Amino acid sequence: MRGVAAGGGRDTAVATGKVRRRTKTREALLLAARTLMAARQKDGFTIDDVVQLASVAKGSFYNHFSDKEALADEVYRETRAKEESEIEAVNRAIDDPMARVARAMALYARLALTSPEEAGIITMGQVSALSIESSANAGLVRDLREGLQAGKIVVPSIEAGAMLVIGQTAVLMSRLRAPKGYGSECDLAQQCIALTLLGLGLEHRAAHQLSAQAVEGIVRGALPEGRPPS
Repeated sequence: MRGVAAGGGRDTAVATGKVRRRTKTREALLLAARTLMAARQKDGFTIDDVVQLASVAKGSFYNHFSDKEALADEVYRETRAKEESEIEAVNRAIDDPMARVARAMALYARLALTSPEEAGIITMGQVSALSIESSANAGLVRDLREGLQAGKIVVPSIEAGAMLVIGQTAVLMSRLRAPKGYGSECDLAQQCIALTLLGLGLEHRAAHQLSAQAVEGIVRGALPEGRPPS
């Protein structure tokens, strides 16, 4: 009986070791892809580049991902999920759906200024994430629906409203990742958020007030010495 137990223990240890190695390999591939996507864009590297950077055998790649697109999609999904989790946290006590939209855009603006590599990965995947069926857009769809039902906004459809917000956010992030040396980046973020809210049909004063509050509370304080780059 002791021999069986010991054998079972060895089998468990072997299985655990395999799981750990598999997890380590997957994490190495994702880290390598994340690094390459930030530096070269999705079409600027190959599977060979990934496995070389990850120090993983090429055959092991296909144990985890079917192709480069699947790997890139997973990197995007993980990066977007991390930011969406933060958005959910900062908006948990916010009742106004349009304030939640403004704060979400401000968080993405902050990401572009403080973590341009991660922001670049997200903007790469924005086109494929335009669908309102995407789980990543569930919060935005909910906020737009609540805003429409409450009479705060006027949009021809939830899908059109979502595309406006996602598109404007992607453009803003792309611009903030590469400061041009003119004006205040925070002012630009505030203006773009206000224009997006106005585009959704929000009343003028409310749009500017919500955008100012979002940028002041979320973006400015995260920058060095509280000041945006110029």
